[in-house]
Amino acid sequence: MGAPQTVFIPFGEWKPDLAEFSHDGLLEASGVSPLADTYVPVQTWLATTDVLPAAPVGYWIHNTDLGAGFTAYVGTATKLYELNTTNVEPWTRADKTRTVGGDYSAGSFVSGWQGASFGDAVIMIDANDDPQLLTSPAVANFVKLATTAGGAAGTGMDPRARYVFPIRNNLALANITLPTALIRPDATTELAAGSYPFHVCWSATDNARQYGSFASTPSMTGTGFQPLAYDMGYITGGVGGQYGLIAMQRGWVRMD
Repeated sequence: MGAPQTVFIPFGEWKPDLAEFSHDGLLEASGVSPLADTYVPVQTWLATTDVLPAAPVGYWIHNTDLGAGFTAYVGTATKLYELNTTNVEPWTRADKTRTVGGDYSAGSFVSGWQGASFGDAVIMIDANDDPQLLTSPAVANFVKLATTAGGAAGTGMDPRARYVFPIRNNLALANITLPTALIRPDATTELAAGSYPFHVCWSATDNARQYGSFASTPSMTGTGFQPLAYDMGYITGGVGGQYGLIAMQRGWVRMD
């Protein structure tokens, strides 16, 4: 008996829209992927991380300043975790949940955790909790982002938000909620406590932890807020960079 021979079977192209009669290809191709002029079995998923204690509801991939590749951050409804991706598979999990304030109350994946990088700092937010800051991957736990408390004259504001993204040297928060009011130095209210799904606010220049406005906190350079009153619905997302692109229900707004 001779050695086994490899035989190439010419399956032909996948042409499901043609009639069966005199068909020179395939009507059905299930469980395969095209490769050159043939098909190969579809690869299965491979687990690359430790098992999380609960279902994830958002994540962020952070490029480190140290040139050590990237670090992944993932949130469940109650916790924030860091996944160590350095020469390890599966990636190892470390609990980075805040030590002050207890467990989080993040919502579903649709409105759960959103992330952003600001230098080597990582910011994670969900609509129900104070935005969280990890000043670098080397730090043990997340802390509250804003150091401005709000609720009194000249103290700025303490926003929560659904979306976060950096624009040059400022950190933007969009679709915001204020637990306390933004008060001017003369004790009048500039922005009352409440939900503002059409508003975006941004931090002081080079300081992601201070929020206010020129009228209420003139010493905080570069910070402010803006209602996007363009009859396009509420804010549904955003991306940053040299300028921002803010997604709304019926359109986009550029932010410079």
